[in-house]
Amino acid sequence: MAEAVIGNHEFNAIAGATRDLPPADFAAGFELMAQKVSSLEGADRNKPFRHTQEHYEQGGRSKGHIQIGDRRRAFEGLFVRDHTWSERDESGMSKAGYRFWTASVTADTGMFFNATGMRIGDQTIGVSVIVDQNSQSTTTEIDVEFRPRSGLLGFNSTRNKIGGDRPLEVKGRALHHLVKYLPGSGPGRFDDNAISVLEGLDGFGVHEFAGTLTSDEIAKVEAAEGSGI
Repeated sequence: MAEAVIGNHEFNAIAGATRDLPPADFAAGFELMAQKVSSLEGADRNKPFRHTQEHYEQGGRSKGHIQIGDRRRAFEGLFVRDHTWSERDESGMSKAGYRFWTASVTADTGMFFNATGMRIGDQTIGVSVIVDQNSQSTTTEIDVEFRPRSGLLGFNSTRNKIGGDRPLEVKGRALHHLVKYLPGSGPGRFDDNAISVLEGLDGFGVHEFAGTLTSDEIAKVEAAEGSGI
């Protein structure tokens, strides 16, 4: 059970996974990503992220109930989740350019796939992990586009192109944007989590754009959130 406080309301969520895929292990992928970043001309030698962290992600199907205050609602559907064992240090990624994280699971829970990384100039630097019931594949051959433009609340669709041993190209259509402030990742750091349906491959995903904003940009995002955008 997860518990939190939203405004003045206590939030409880109880869920049990009805079908899980094996967790995706990002250890090898982050090491490959660190090597690519350090080879870039003018790269920050302090490294834009702590690539030694143990990070795992997973997709599947779950059901349970959510209760906020005295309101209770049952749910059942697809999920993606992630967890880092150790300090999650992403503070330098936004300084390098902008960061993205896209995690998706197919409707039959037969495959989970992720593309995560950052855009530096005209290059996409990142890693993808694809998992099914029998195997995991990892590659740094990825490209992610946010359309019509990159930026918090600036996109309504994404395109994920993954190369390597298991090439895959999938589009995501955003249904809802959840923008959240992440002070632990640095001043002005925000994530736009777009709850998305997959096009060309039946499924669900959370496709996230992350960036560091100025005070004026933060005010614009807060105004857009308040207007229901």
